[in-house]
Amino acid sequence: TPQKLKDALIFLDLEMTGLDERAHTILEIALLATDGALKTTRTGPALAIHQPPAVLTAMNAWSEATHARTGLTARCAASGTSLGEAEAEAVAFVCGVMGWTDGPPTFVEGIANASVREAGGEEEEAGAGEAAPATHPPPPRSPRLATLAGNSVHVDRAFLAVHMPALAACFSHRVVDVSGIAELAARWFPAAFYSRPRLAKDGDEGGGAHTAAADVRASLAELKHYRATVFKEDNKEAGKAVAQRYQYGTAPRGGRGRR
Repeated sequence: TPQKLKDALIFLDLEMTGLDERAHTILEIALLATDGALKTTRTGPALAIHQPPAVLTAMNAWSEATHARTGLTARCAASGTSLGEAEAEAVAFVCGVMGWTDGPPTFVEGIANASVREAGGEEEEAGAGEAAPATHPPPPRSPRLATLAGNSVHVDRAFLAVHMPALAACFSHRVVDVSGIAELAARWFPAAFYSRPRLAKDGDEGGGAHTAAADVRASLAELKHYRATVFKEDNKEAGKAVAQRYQYGTAPRGGRGRR
């Protein structure tokens, strides 16, 4: 059993028949994971998903041309992997990276009898002689879910919610969107932005851009570049001192409040 990765980031890329998660579907999925320092990489499944001819011939012009060029259309037609089987492999990979030996955790919404004040309302003051309102324990802390990473991963996440809900449920509401970092780098660190690694081209190893495996590797390479050129090594001792001073800096993430 592979060991869990510390502060793991799960990079994911999908290739789809279009960009509308309700009208279109997933053709390919690829995952890889790193620790929080981006030093240890674990390659996950890269799977073409079987789709019937009716789906493959109904793509828009861009998708039809792109997926034919990369060979994805032919690989989907020949694939024996269903959407559900691909999802199960992806979930198993995330479980291994996160160290979830009993499968993905169940998100705990809280307890039904939480106080009115905790729910955002106001409590009535107890009148004279009335018993003090009962106190309730705080709801259990939510489990630490996985952090999704990649380029424009909000699109991938929308498709997961519709077509792979079990995989979508593995991920926290927090994401690391490399395309968002690129937008800021273009404005604030243009030298880092213009020297970033570019997507693979036709003929490169991995089949060129717009294959899930090539694109997920490109996302990691780009984030590593920004880690070296923008997010430079911090003073660890100073960081420890700040963490000891501020409770939020030392509290486990994924608690009751969303920040």
